[in-house]
Amino acid sequence: MQSARPTPTTSSATKLYDGDGDERGKDDYDDDDYDRYFKQREEKRLKEQDKMAYKDYYGEVEKAYMSGSMPDITTPLTSGGGMLQAGLTRTQFLAVPLVIFGTTAVAAVSQRRTLFKEFLSLREVDHPLDPRTVRRPFSAEDFRKAIAQAEAAGGGGFESLPSLPRALPKSITFLTGSADALAAELASGRVVIYNFWRASSQDSLLALAALEAVAAAHPGRVTVVSMHTPKFDAERGADAAAAALARSAAAAAARGSTRQFVVHDAALELWKALGVDDWPAVVVTAPGARSGAQHAVFAALGERAAATTFAADAADALLRYLAAKPAAAAALGGSGGGAAAAAALKRVSGAEGVARGVLRDPWGIAVDAARDRLYIADSGNHRVLVCTLAGECVGVIGGGGAGLQDGRGADARFRHPRGVAIDRINQVLWVCDAGNNVVRRITLADAGLLVKTIAAGGLAGARSGDSPAVTAAAQVVDDLERVLKEEGYALEGTDALGYKRGLRAPWGVCILDSFVYVTAAGSDQVWRLNATGALMTPLAGSGRHGHRDNPGRFDAKLSDGVRFAQPMGIAAAAGALFVADADASAVRRIDFLDNSLSTQFGGDRVFPDNLFQYGDADGYGQSARFQYPTGLAAAGPGRVLLADTYNHRIKLLLTARADGAARAFAGSGERGHRDGVGAAARFNEPAGIAAAPDAGRAWVVDAGNAAVRVVDLETREVSTLRLTGVPPAARA
Repeated sequence: MQSARPTPTTSSATKLYDGDGDERGKDDYDDDDYDRYFKQREEKRLKEQDKMAYKDYYGEVEKAYMSGSMPDITTPLTSGGGMLQAGLTRTQFLAVPLVIFGTTAVAAVSQRRTLFKEFLSLREVDHPLDPRTVRRPFSAEDFRKAIAQAEAAGGGGFESLPSLPRALPKSITFLTGSADALAAELASGRVVIYNFWRASSQDSLLALAALEAVAAAHPGRVTVVSMHTPKFDAERGADAAAAALARSAAAAAARGSTRQFVVHDAALELWKALGVDDWPAVVVTAPGARSGAQHAVFAALGERAAATTFAADAADALLRYLAAKPAAAAALGGSGGGAAAAAALKRVSGAEGVARGVLRDPWGIAVDAARDRLYIADSGNHRVLVCTLAGECVGVIGGGGAGLQDGRGADARFRHPRGVAIDRINQVLWVCDAGNNVVRRITLADAGLLVKTIAAGGLAGARSGDSPAVTAAAQVVDDLERVLKEEGYALEGTDALGYKRGLRAPWGVCILDSFVYVTAAGSDQVWRLNATGALMTPLAGSGRHGHRDNPGRFDAKLSDGVRFAQPMGIAAAAGALFVADADASAVRRIDFLDNSLSTQFGGDRVFPDNLFQYGDADGYGQSARFQYPTGLAAAGPGRVLLADTYNHRIKLLLTARADGAARAFAGSGERGHRDGVGAAARFNEPAGIAAAPDAGRAWVVDAGNAAVRVVDLETREVSTLRLTGVPPAARA
């Protein structure tokens, strides 16, 4: 017999604002998994009853039609459950789904047209990146053959390939370099690499560093133009692009570069002209023999574009080809040596304030209120700070520069640590060392804070050693399709697809029961470790970028039918996992009761693969709208806090029901740094978040302000935590 529902607690320490002005109301549910399971089963039964009644009615209509006597369609149908029990007439009952479907379809089609207009021209809808451009060479021989074929088709040059405009659009803002300097380099007959990136794409930031290395290897012969092309509204301004470039540790090489031009194209003009349809996109061009224009010879999208090997191999192949042409060889290696690109990062409004205070590009945070401890991932300084709840720093782990080294305390080395989570029972701190592609385990019970690298489960970081982060990214097998073909797998529908991916850019981490769960933002998956870290395997996600749910098959979570879009934050609540799927602007739920992966909040209900359905709106279930959410934290029974990063808000998710509410909790929605209550406060791209419901507070890493904010869970008052006693960090 099912037990009665426990009475919700009214302890002031666990009270949470639920958005209606009251502290406890109809949206409050206990977190008993079995209770929820039986409710869902009953709801499913009623829905099935409706379906049967609907089917029976159509059967009745068909029989009557065949016999020539139609039934009275105004007679109420009351035999089923749910809607039918309300006494709707058959006409009303049939009209309701038609109206809903019609309204939804019109809205969806309208939105899709808007997206095409904003991001693509009509030609590119059917032909992204002109098919004459070679998109997928695998070896040096493939590059050579592609060049030979293009030359033959163009009558001795590249004139048969799509050409680029001779000058960049005038609307472009230069973040490094100048228009005159770029024009001089474009006229010098060089190989030019166009890199389309955005601040919210981790692969894009890696591509910036990768292309810096390519330009450095060929001074005066290769020009790199890295063009920021925004996806989200929050990325549209040049100041946002400059701030991202200044703050990102992965893009450190580009911001002070003398070898590549970094520009901002808010209107996506060149993006549309070329027909680009993904981030990052790298297009490698060479001058035509007769036209003098730059022609797109090779292109790569997504993860492949972020790897050093593609751009380097393409540039090498084209330089060898041009060196064999007397006229082209004379132009190569001309004056400038690439130095004209530079200039340090321009002082676009907002870019200079990103490193205020003692933190640099912080992201993750974990709290152990019972032991008076906060753990902060100071990512740009390659360290983890140990602080009291009052903000006093009492320890530093790492911080001697970037690296991959185990050891105690300050002797250890990290490279851009991101998510952190504490196992309070075993007194272990888990750290996502994103730049090294590994997970680190810190024994807090050890007086010296021992750091150990977990390198099981085919981690790419286990092979990377102390090489730069971009090298580790390049070592990931980006030619996934080729590997699968060689091993005899089909490319679509294989359940083994997810097993062929390494852990890349581990980002968020949480603990549930005796397991540790990690989001891999770079390989678009969720991974699982046991408590010791001895066993690590992918849990969900094929490794392909997208947004697809899992119907509940135990063997399907790693198939091509399951996709994430840069999963970042992760939290455990009510026996389930909640994942902030940042690029899909959605919150996904992994439920172990029925083994399902579903979208509980946000995303596109009609076109699941649409990654452009974002906004800022309260709502129920998938009607809620977010913009690049990155952080999650459980905040009591049936409640999860979400850092809605590009909306500069903290939101409250009521998760006990599948159609639970998502409501603004703190933050005005405008970028800034202001303390206050609820909507009076301002954040600047909040990221990692940790909550202690028993203490009545949550701690938010306000990444854009390089600060830690404290949110009172009862009053919604936001304050700034003053960090003291933090030692200076080594710059690396």
